[in-house]
This record gives sequence, C-alpha cells and structure tokens, in this order.
Amino acid sequence: MRVGLELLVNDITSLRGKYIGVITNHTGVLSDFVHVIDLFLKFHLNIRVVFAPEHGFRGDALEGSSVKSYVDERTGLPVVSVHGGSYSPPEDILRKLDVVIYDIQDVGARFYTYISTLFYVLESAGKVGVEVLVLDRPNPITGLHVEGPVLEPGYRSFVGVWYIPVRYGMTVGELALLFNEEADLGADLRVVKMEGWRRRMWFDETGLPWVPPSPNMPSLDAAVVYPGTCLIEGTNVSEGRGTAKPFELIGAPWIDEYELVEELKSLPVKGVKYRPATFTPWRSKYSGEVCRGVQVYVINRDVFEPVKFGLGLVWTIKRLYPDKFEFVKRGNKYYFDLLIGCGDTRELIERGCDFDDLVDLCNRGLDSFSKIRGKYLLYY
Repeated sequence: MRVGLELLVNDITSLRGKYIGVITNHTGVLSDFVHVIDLFLKFHLNIRVVFAPEHGFRGDALEGSSVKSYVDERTGLPVVSVHGGSYSPPEDILRKLDVVIYDIQDVGARFYTYISTLFYVLESAGKVGVEVLVLDRPNPITGLHVEGPVLEPGYRSFVGVWYIPVRYGMTVGELALLFNEEADLGADLRVVKMEGWRRRMWFDETGLPWVPPSPNMPSLDAAVVYPGTCLIEGTNVSEGRGTAKPFELIGAPWIDEYELVEELKSLPVKGVKYRPATFTPWRSKYSGEVCRGVQVYVINRDVFEPVKFGLGLVWTIKRLYPDKFEFVKRGNKYYFDLLIGCGDTRELIERGCDFDDLVDLCNRGLDSFSKIRGKYLLYY
C-alpha cells in the first residue's frame, strides 16, 4: 500500500510556485524513511514554514510540554509551534501561504492530540482562505472499530476537540472531512487518499514501518490498549510512563498486584490476559518508586474492547483501594472527565456503581455518530 505522501509525488508539480506551510513531525515519512520535508526540498518546493504539534517537529518533546518556535538547524526552515501559547497556526503567517500540508501519523484515539491540531489548522485556514492538503495515513488500530461514549457538550478540550467517540475508526483524511463539514470550519480542503489500504487492516498488516508517533507510543501493542489505559492518566495511578511498556504497565505503590489481577480476570472483557507486575518508573508518576500492578497482554485484538477494559480497570482499582485511589484535576476540571468526554462516568464510579452501568455508557451516542461517520468514509 502507499500513503498519501507517496501519491502526492505523482502530482508534485501542482505545488511548484506556491508558498507552502507543512504541519508534520518525525512520522511524516515514506516507507524508506525519507521525510516529507526532505522530499519537498529535493523537488525544490517553496516551503516557508513548518508547524510543530505536541512533541515537536522532531518528536523529542515530552507529553504536555510547551513546544518552542525556532529555526531548524538541518533545513534552515522556521519551525512555528502549535503546541505552546496557542494551538492554532498564527493567522498572519497563514495569510502569506498558498497551501498548508498536513502529514502526521495518528494513533486512533480521540485524546491523541494530533487530530486536535488538525481541527485547529482547518479552523484557522478556513478563516483566512488558505488551502489545506491532508496526506492520508492508516488508522493503526483499524478503520472498523468504533467504541466509547461520544464527547458531550461542555467537555471539549485539546484532548477532546469534537463530538466523536474515544475510538472513531477513521483515518485523518476522513476525520478532516468530518471536522470541516460538521463543525462548519469552511476550509478549502483536499485529501490525498492512500492506495491499497483497507478498513480491516491493523498497522502491522500494511507493510509500513512503525515510527513511534510520540515518546510513549513505542509499539502497536501500546496503541492497541491506549484508548482504554490512557484513562488512567486521569487518576493517581501510573499509566507506565517512564517504563519500557507505557500504557501496557499500570500500577501504584499501594496496589497488591496479585489481588488486582484476580479481580481483572472477572471482568467481562474478551481478548486479554494479565500478568502481576512490579516496575519502577524513571519519570512521571511515582518516579523512582516501586509500583505494583498489572501488565496487559492483548491476545485477540479483533475482539478486545479497550475502552470497556479501561473503564473496568479504573472501576476495579477504585473498588479495591477506595482510600488510596483518586481522580486528579487539571485546573478546575477532572482530567478523567475530559478524557472520557463526560462527567457522569466518574460520578458513577465514585458512587460504587455496577460495572454493567459503565458498559452501557460505552456505547452512548454511537448510533448517531455512525450515521455521521458514514458520510465521510473514503475506503472499504
């Protein structure tokens, strides 16, 4: 199969003479690892600016940290941050461009911020009238599976930019079309489709190399569990940052790893096994402390429901350790609420609900979303 960047090469002459801005990072590569910027420079295109998302242009910035603007040493190009003081490209810069090209590998979960950056690029481009060209790439956890509550009004944030479920089963090109139309962003948008991609494909079935999209997304295994175990970020439990298995290792110093695993085995979640685990993060939560918990092994990813599992994981830990477990705030809001996209999920867990009550929430809004989603699908 071939990604949008590779297909664009066939039409590269259409970009000659244009002032170009590129929003990309280290994932914007061909299968032989030639980077989109290097490719454009090879064809002598007039790149005026590179816009850098979370983790930076070279992918070396930690999660949540402010990305600074600078001049890239290797290319001499100005790199302007869209993850610092503002999440939107500066309109005074956009007005000097003819086209903005987006080429970033997504992970497939609503709270992974590269799609939020895509939304703000479309919004800003729509205001100033500059063309947006999205070079499509695979959804690594397939374009079939849709799961998790649809984001509710009042919970929009940079980890939930629009009213889509946690796992939306779309490519960035398809999402761009949905964002542009449903949010009435008004961008002059064109998507360069992939060739040979099918919705059922997992990333390791595409033949493409896995370039870690962010420092804590080292493998496809991490991406498979991420739509669920990322919910742990909204708590005082470690999601495994600062270990070799982020999002696959979950724990805290006050957890009994064997007790937790036995309880998780009783959850009605298919396609997964658990190992009692201890680990010592070298950064992030509980840095330098021994954490006890679980390593998650997905043994059948086609039936595994990560959001359902993630809710079950939070529900189980809260029930086992009510005096230790906490939901954490960022500013004046519970971060868990922003991740899951609503407030009543946390409230149910805190009240000691049955797990079935959470399962019902997992599908809330999906019927309506599926009808909207169907209008923008580009692949079979």
